[in-house]
Amino acid sequence: MLERRLDDQTRGDSRVRRAVANRLRAGGNQPADIHHALMGLADRGGASTIVTTNFDLLLERAAKRRSSSIQTYSLGSIPRPTRQADFAGVLHIHGALDPNPDRLSELVLSDQDFGEFYLRRRVVCCERPER
Repeated sequence: MLERRLDDQTRGDSRVRRAVANRLRAGGNQPADIHHALMGLADRGGASTIVTTNFDLLLERAAKRRSSSIQTYSLGSIPRPTRQADFAGVLHIHGALDPNPDRLSELVLSDQDFGEFYLRRRVVCCERPER
């Protein structure tokens, strides 16, 4: 509602979305102990996998400190779940903040976004089984 009130839009370039992205980028955020602990728990013996609703990339930074190379996936790029090693990485189901501040980030911030990504596009769900 705030986006519609301020910008009369709910697109990725709204003032609200830019303010959220700027706030997330501000302050030189560093991984906390919990990020390091979660990445340790996410290790499946050579493949680390964790699902998060956080937009920031603090889990990836924590993995780097552990000398782990880890992929970042967001919304439509999240691979289908399997037990294979290729299903690994940090899976941002509500979107991930693009490290480049000049680029817009697709983030699930509102109920309208939720409907768009999860119900209409179905980007973070599995296909329904055949009946």
